[in-house]
Amino acid sequence: MRVLSLLFVGVAAAALAGILALVMTIQMTRSLASLLPPERAAVRLGSPLPPGDEFEAINRVTHWQPDWIAAVCDGPVYQLRIPYKRMPEATAAGACKARVRPDGEVVDLTIARFPAELPMQVDLVNEGYQWYAFAFDRGEMVAFATWAEATVTDPKTGFSESPVLQPLKHFGFNIYHDPGP
Repeated sequence: MRVLSLLFVGVAAAALAGILALVMTIQMTRSLASLLPPERAAVRLGSPLPPGDEFEAINRVTHWQPDWIAAVCDGPVYQLRIPYKRMPEATAAGACKARVRPDGEVVDLTIARFPAELPMQVDLVNEGYQWYAFAFDRGEMVAFATWAEATVTDPKTGFSESPVLQPLKHFGFNIYHDPGP
């Protein structure tokens, strides 16, 4: 009987110690919680890269991407695997042979999509592209770029431009030389 009463006292003491530990933990948690800063609502901070809305009026173009590609590409467009090592900021990329062949030379053309203009400019300059044209399309920048150094003079502006990209002007694209941020 004595053993049974000792066992009962031991179990009661252990239960009391457990309850005290639980109460102390709750109190300690409450006191630490009062030291935390007040809760704040989640706020989306502005991106350091310009958002797409700002570019909707820049290089406003007509028609659709398949029309643009058909105007400058001769034959199929080969999709490049993303992430593409040579253009790490691109969200999609492809390559084709240019329809216009300056001096009979076969020229490669790259087509890529970017989240904003800055990553587009960085990738194009890092790869050494000579000429490019771009437009805002479905929330991203679409760029057409070539390494071809051939030039023609636009009779309206008097500026040099790439004959490879010149068909894009029909859709409202501007042609630029030497990309870079």
